[in-house]
Amino acid sequence: SSDPKPILLYLPGFDGTILAPFLQFPALGEEFDVKAMQVSMDDRSTFEDLKDAVINFLVQECIYGRMGETYQLYLMGESFGGILATEVAAALQSNTQYSNFVRLQGLILVKPA
Repeated sequence: SSDPKPILLYLPGFDGTILAPFLQFPALGEEFDVKAMQVSMDDRSTFEDLKDAVINFLVQECIYGRMGETYQLYLMGESFGGILATEVAAALQSNTQYSNFVRLQGLILVKPA
């Protein structure tokens, strides 16, 4: 079997629009398993809650959704999502429990806030 595509997780800005990577860079899907997290405009979660939600999503996706193997991850954050992606990257790098299932390969910031 072939190796799975690395995950590219897109974190949008405050408007929550998740169309950007799919419309602007449609070829990304050829090389990556593109995922996006959408946050409702009326969501009032704290920054820590949002960071935890991203990490929990990765835990679910990588541990339970992908048979527990270690996967390559690229985080792409746009505007406010860039700040969130940076914090998620730092959390993933500083906690060895995450390295058992996800290996952060890159951090992509698009017009970071």
